Amino acid sequence: MDNFFDIIKIIHKLILKEITVIEFSEKIKYIRSYHNLTQDQLANKLNVSRKTISAWENNRGIPDYYLVKAIEQLFNIDSDSLLNPKKRNQF
Repeated sequence: MDNFFDIIKIIHKLILKEITVIEFSEKIKYIRSYHNLTQDQLANKLNVSRKTISAWENNRGIPDYYLVKAIEQLFNIDSDSLLNPKKRNQF
């Protein structure tokens, strides 16, 4: 069963590497959708409001350092890839 999850992780990384220069708002929305989470569900996992998630996704703000770290751990992604709009994604 571990091999199955390893394969899924590899496929996930390959799919996400195809996304190049996009804003944080688009990245977080894509990641949330990819993991089949609603804004409410992601908000609960990060202990923020749904409005906060909506603001991020509508380019009206970005999370603070601690929330970036929480997102990084939750989805096993690199925070530099998450925040740097010019960096090719590594998640």
